[in-house]
Amino acid sequence: MKTDDPDVHPSLQPGDLDADEPVVFHYNRRRRLENGPQEVRRAYEHPVIPQSGFMRVLVANRALKSIFFSIIIMSVVIVVVTMVSGTPDKVILAGIPLELKAFLFEETVYVTLSAGSDATLKPANPVLIEAILTVTDRTGTELDNRELMTVWNGGLQSMRATFVDHELVRITAQVKIDKSDTILYVLIER
Repeated sequence: MKTDDPDVHPSLQPGDLDADEPVVFHYNRRRRLENGPQEVRRAYEHPVIPQSGFMRVLVANRALKSIFFSIIIMSVVIVVVTMVSGTPDKVILAGIPLELKAFLFEETVYVTLSAGSDATLKPANPVLIEAILTVTDRTGTELDNRELMTVWNGGLQSMRATFVDHELVRITAQVKIDKSDTILYVLIER
């Protein structure tokens, strides 16, 4: 039995198949697409071209867009927090910039608490600056403390102290100017 159907193999005749053999179905893609929905035909005729470009790949779908913008927002927040928050060894108290520095030389730790700067304007009245320096070791035990006091008249003024090194790790300065106070600290690099 011959048919004009292109899906039927020309050598197949009725009765050629045994009942024990599995039946294999063949289909013609062209005929299947003709019977398929419009979206399927359009997808076959116009395949999706992958997007190129770094930014297009980063924002290709909703999930990638949300991850990308989350990273951008987190980066901006980190930069802003870093710029706004001061370091623990520098602070401005009552309009006077303060900076705590420490370094180790041989068996002595040298500490400097600087008040003001060369660009700081001279105050109308002298300002009393009081500081208590405390040194701690690795376990957090306070080993020694010193009281420093100066009258600040403007410009850059420094208060200095030395400590014998007993494996000191951290220096904390509790500074009081008028009714304001703050705490600065610095780690000793070894």
